[in-house]
Amino acid sequence: MKMQLRIVLLLALGVHSLHSAAIIAKRGLSSTEQKDILEDINQKRLNYAESEIIGNMVALTYDKALEKKADDMTNCDLKNGDYVIVTQYDIRHKNAKILHPLQSKIGCAKLPATCTGRDMASGEQFCLIGPHSSEHTKEDIKSGSLGTQCSNGPVDSGLCKAGGSGGSSGGGSDGDSGNEKTSNDVDSKSYSTLLFFIYAYILVLLC
Repeated sequence: MKMQLRIVLLLALGVHSLHSAAIIAKRGLSSTEQKDILEDINQKRLNYAESEIIGNMVALTYDKALEKKADDMTNCDLKNGDYVIVTQYDIRHKNAKILHPLQSKIGCAKLPATCTGRDMASGEQFCLIGPHSSEHTKEDIKSGSLGTQCSNGPVDSGLCKAGGSGGSSGGGSDGDSGNEKTSNDVDSKSYSTLLFFIYAYILVLLC
């Protein structure tokens, strides 16, 4: 009986550790994937700004808070918020949702399974771009050569730095807050996992 109980407890430990690892591994994109998607979308935004003579097009930066929101939607339950939802199709075909000049941050996740109702395949990336929840209007555009209408100056590419009227309000602080929340969330899961292992180990020793 004691041996059977030990086996059950060890199996429970294995299942719990695999589940915890899956939760952590599921979050967001790798640093390489983040870099690739940022370069791709920012290049499309730059090209659009040059062709349409938009002087206040903001460079997107990667945001962990938006990444976490995207990760929470990987069960295909996509929710509205202070962002627009873009798919790989939207990015490939330069949908207007990725061309709002005042959008300043992006966070992405991968779908673990196909979302049939939204024509999104398993493993496909989708992103949230914020802080604006609609496509741009004429009022959002300041005409001029690339980077000439930036409230906070341009970055090296010529696109605008985020912040102020040329970008999102508090975009940088939101990103920092998202990093902290995501880190705390993972730390909390790690701590609970450690406590579980200690408790189960004590039970095994007592059997």
